[in-house]
Amino acid sequence: MKIGVLTFHFVYNYGAMLQAYALSQYLNKQDSVECELIDYRPRKIDCIYHPDWQDFYAHPKVVLKNYVRKKISHTDVREFERFMGTYFRMSKCIKSDQEFEKILGQYDTVFVGSDQVWNPMITGYDKNYLLQNTTKELHKFSYAASIGMNDADDEWKYSLKMLSMFEGISVREESAYKLIKSIMPERDIQRIVDPVFLFSADIWRKLEKRVADMSRYLLFYSLSNNENLKKKAEKISRLSGLRIISIHPLYRSGIGKCRCDIGPGQFLWLIDHAEHICTDSFHAVAFSAILSKKVSVQFDFKRGNRICDLLERLGEKSEIDFEEIGSYNFDNIYTKIKELENEGKKYIMKCI
Repeated sequence: MKIGVLTFHFVYNYGAMLQAYALSQYLNKQDSVECELIDYRPRKIDCIYHPDWQDFYAHPKVVLKNYVRKKISHTDVREFERFMGTYFRMSKCIKSDQEFEKILGQYDTVFVGSDQVWNPMITGYDKNYLLQNTTKELHKFSYAASIGMNDADDEWKYSLKMLSMFEGISVREESAYKLIKSIMPERDIQRIVDPVFLFSADIWRKLEKRVADMSRYLLFYSLSNNENLKKKAEKISRLSGLRIISIHPLYRSGIGKCRCDIGPGQFLWLIDHAEHICTDSFHAVAFSAILSKKVSVQFDFKRGNRICDLLERLGEKSEIDFEEIGSYNFDNIYTKIKELENEGKKYIMKCI
């Protein structure tokens, strides 16, 4: 059986690459399965990470913003490219709708997800992530797909009706479950946690890449460069004597020692060896749980409630006011993580 996985595998984002690795690698470990990532790179997304003046007329603000960001931030993305080259089995690179439709004919089954593949604000309402214009012979499933928002406009709700052609639909968040269920009340929709939970801590540690000269540190990783979270990290640093190490693949955070040369392997190592983590990243929280770490989490419900959903699935309370910070110690949740791991594996076995 040849399986394709459609997700955001090529973006310079630690969690995006690691979740793509998890699902594709787990599928490849199954008997009689040959799995690869469909190397679909729509320009709406690709120009964020690879600014190209050829895209300027289609997406002028995005291209200009990210070209300037790339010039002034001095970030180093070579570790992301190395990770993809080492661990990803990919199809040929495709960018057009015509190429996309053609390449789907090579697969028996396609999984869409995980990550925010159904967030129209990210994809630009790209219906290829809903597998439009495919043959009836293709078996379609989603794995922990995310919409990334609590609601959607009428145009995207109408587009989501294409999911009626999927044999199995699983989503990551409660909000996505409710939204799709309201569109297709007759369908069985499952909630499955992110595919990074398919692997245990021991397996993830094999992918770690050591970062030199690190001793007693607090890891700071904020997607939004949040000021509240910075203050929290600085307070913890003062009280504990921990030095602050901040990371981000696209810009410098302006707090502590900034490392802009970190790839997915180093990201795992830094989380695993940190004495405390301050973050507003979904995947940083996920790996903090898997690796049994102490973490302070910045909640921002403008960007959806993905982290709250995850905490609830982990059996942690997340009743917290907008833009407050919650602290968690994931040192005694092995049983719950194992349950979530088995839940994901059971869904995959049902699909293939």
